[in-house]
Amino acid sequence: MIPLQSGDGLFLMGHGTKSLVGQQQFLQLVSKAKNSFHLPVSGGFIELAEPDMSAALETIITTEHLKRLVIIPVVLFPAGHMKDDGPNLTRLAKKLGGRDLEVIYTSHLGLLPEILSVLEERITEAMALSTTDTADPTGVLLVGRGSSDPDGNAEMYKAMRLLIERSSSDFSAIQPAFVSLALPTVPQGLDILRRLGYSKIVIQPFFLFHGTLIDRMFEQAKSWASTVDEAPTIMRGQAIGPHSHLLQAIEFRLQEGLGNTVRTSCDLCIYRTPTIRTAERVGY
Repeated sequence: MIPLQSGDGLFLMGHGTKSLVGQQQFLQLVSKAKNSFHLPVSGGFIELAEPDMSAALETIITTEHLKRLVIIPVVLFPAGHMKDDGPNLTRLAKKLGGRDLEVIYTSHLGLLPEILSVLEERITEAMALSTTDTADPTGVLLVGRGSSDPDGNAEMYKAMRLLIERSSSDFSAIQPAFVSLALPTVPQGLDILRRLGYSKIVIQPFFLFHGTLIDRMFEQAKSWASTVDEAPTIMRGQAIGPHSHLLQAIEFRLQEGLGNTVRTSCDLCIYRTPTIRTAERVGY
């Protein structure tokens, strides 16, 4: 349990999407956080959807008697929205709340083990839908949005390695790719896996919620398959969604923001989340 104080509040900053499904998934997460954390919780979108984050932030500050407000960027990678929009929202909160309100801006969700657990689950779910020979080798194309910020793109490769380290699943290769703004593209990533001999490929979106870019990646894959002789069987993974593990990741960042969690050298220190290769070594 989180040791809360009277006057604590939480604001979730979502990316935003034109997809009604994706919008509802984020709002479901906000609702689950309200029910789980028992404190004032609100959320809003950076762009493309309502409620707008600035308007939603003003509402919670003006209607609740808050003394501390934790703002969590519900984004996966440390790119522009986390580095620019988040600090701008924090400044707005301080302006609206004045000296009586302490505003805390946390890290993005990143590669917390809870996030990686859902990705493993989604990949396994997609593989279970395959009607082809289960003995055939399966590759995974892990697809992110892509960014002009190299920091965010580099995190995709870290995610790939961490999934391989912790996985006891049957998939045997993971290749990162991007929908836009970075290389390799979805067709290029698929071609790499095909050339490596994978006859089945799971396309796994590295997205929190459904959106038009997920539809685009599958269209890119379909177009690629139509141009390739003996194309591999393509299986579609789902976005992370308002999963209970995502709520746990939110809770971890909330604990961190309130000073109840001490960070080690990284969120994935082997003493916090041992992998199948390190469990015995660290005494699990």
